[in-house]
Amino acid sequence: MNLLAIDTSGRRGSVAVAQVRGADCRVLSQAALPASPRTAQTLLPAIRDQLATVDWSVSDLTAIAVTSGPGSFTGLRLGIVTAKTLAYASGAQLAAVPTLAALAAGRDAARRPVWAVLDAQRDEAFAARFTAEPNVAALPEVQLAAIDALAGLLQSREALATPQATLAKIAERLPAGVEAIDGIDDGPSPAAVAQLGAALIAAGRTVDPLQLVPQYYRRSAAEEKAAASASQG
Repeated sequence: MNLLAIDTSGRRGSVAVAQVRGADCRVLSQAALPASPRTAQTLLPAIRDQLATVDWSVSDLTAIAVTSGPGSFTGLRLGIVTAKTLAYASGAQLAAVPTLAALAAGRDAARRPVWAVLDAQRDEAFAARFTAEPNVAALPEVQLAAIDALAGLLQSREALATPQATLAKIAERLPAGVEAIDGIDDGPSPAAVAQLGAALIAAGRTVDPLQLVPQYYRRSAAEEKAAASASQG
């Protein structure tokens, strides 16, 4: 299986190409997206470059994995629209990878619980607690909580998997003994997105490109403002 992995849930994002044989998912090439604003003009060239690295074209793809949320509203829309378009054009199977599961993957959650956390703005965060390596058949519930409330849930000898920008916001509020996992610059690794995408496809949990939508886990600020205005009217 020739797989393309796309993550645009964070500030930058990444893409990767991988070859999957049975349970083995081998990343052949990967790259972070440019730090400039994410648009189709930056994402599509990055995908094209990764495909060229392994001498593939879009028609060679048999699987596409994309992070589906939570994350940046704009970023998720961009990644999912791109993945849907490529899947529709190539006939590749499509997998929607939960962002927090990809963030927690490979963090040794079997040794101690791992909280995967993403900034939700407004002094809130998205979070999920993993007590084992993420299993696509049984993933924990995504929580949206105030950062102070979330910090109160974490306990000593638990670990935190979160991008550096989010860690900077919550570090001083963490209880003593919580391990902040190093090396997470922006979001999930493309290898984790590829691995979980391959697992979803192997389990038969593919998504129709026409049906895939981002999982925001909250309304946008504009939607909340409109709802508040409607309730007052």
